[in-house]
Amino acid sequence: MTLFEREQFPRFHIGESLIPETYWVLKRLKMLDKMKASLGERVKDVKVTLRLTDSPACLVADEHDLGMNLARILKAAGQNAPVSKPILEINPKHPAVLRLVKRVVDAGHKAGIPVAMCGEMAGDLTLTKLLLGLGLRSFSMHPAQILAVKQEILRSDTTKLAPWARRVMEAEDPERELADS
Repeated sequence: MTLFEREQFPRFHIGESLIPETYWVLKRLKMLDKMKASLGERVKDVKVTLRLTDSPACLVADEHDLGMNLARILKAAGQNAPVSKPILEINPKHPAVLRLVKRVVDAGHKAGIPVAMCGEMAGDLTLTKLLLGLGLRSFSMHPAQILAVKQEILRSDTTKLAPWARRVMEAEDPERELADS
């Protein structure tokens, strides 16, 4: 559902998502699905998380599964531990993940396929200008975030954001570059 569209900015779209969990809706490119498919039976799922700060990704046990450390301890003690597949969680603010987002956006533009960002990452004001600079033009987020993101988009000059986004992506510490902007 489109909550607003401005005539001056017909290429921008902000919509409402009632999905509380952070994830990327890359409808036709299905980036998370491709990651899961490439990992095959080695993981239960691939998800985006905001709890990671330094690592690009981590493996975690599902909430009802035995933790990996406890499983190792049981195995070392000669006990049988139930076998469970881990979940791969991806950090959306890590440079490696942002480079992957950029590649997906570029591939979508080249193929004429719309690419959208949905969830908490789309509504994260610290990432709005960067996502615009990476070429993203379709955002969907929780209704409480729409006004602030809309204001940030309307204040942004996308012609200046692309070179700035490249500098952020190439920086030693992209988090610092984002904080300084």
